[in-house]
Amino acid sequence: MGEVDTALTGFTVLDATSLEHAGEIVAGCPIFKSGGSIEIYEAMSM
Repeated sequence: MGEVDTALTGFTVLDATSLEHAGEIVAGCPIFKSGGSIEIYEAMSM
């Protein structure tokens, strides 16, 4: 598990087969329209 160097302002748990798949899932997120960003990382296996 890697370190996160930015403040956490919210989170969403995704059910994805890989980090790349998670990126595909969030690609249409409206946060990008306002210049926001998303960090994707594996937090735990479920």
